[in-house]
Amino acid sequence: QYTTRGHSWEEAIEYVKSLNYEGIIDDIYAQTGTLNFADKGKEEFLENFRDKIGYKMVHKNNTVSFNGLVWQDSWDGNKISYSCDKNLSLMFQAINLFENDNYTLSSWANDFVCNCRTPSQSKFTTFTTHTNVPFSEIEHIKIYKNGKVDLKFENYEIAEKFYNMFYRKG
Repeated sequence: QYTTRGHSWEEAIEYVKSLNYEGIIDDIYAQTGTLNFADKGKEEFLENFRDKIGYKMVHKNNTVSFNGLVWQDSWDGNKISYSCDKNLSLMFQAINLFENDNYTLSSWANDFVCNCRTPSQSKFTTFTTHTNVPFSEIEHIKIYKNGKVDLKFENYEIAEKFYNMFYRKG
């Protein structure tokens, strides 16, 4: 096929010989805008987060609130709807990115979301203040029945940094 594009076999062989790790990595960087895969993944996560829930954020004092992030299941007054667990998971991924530079969902956060979906199995109370959180910069997470979720940070500067990193303006 290479020769049908106006190239000789000699040119095709030279091209194959010129392929090397550095050249391929250079091509990848050129195509991703000089970002490596990890940075490109973070950039795409931030865009997705801002589009899905970043516009729901409000910053006041030490608290960043997400309005309308979750809603109650119509069958159980202590359970969030299955259709909103992705929003809660995105919030936890953002917290993990903010604190650990990794946007995966931790096992603690996954268990938390599962408990919010099926609280009766573990006697979990969803709509309350959760103080036993494994995040170094967050004092507590409070989930309200009206769908609002508050993240209370240790101080104003940390809350502002989180807000500025994830809020979608406009």
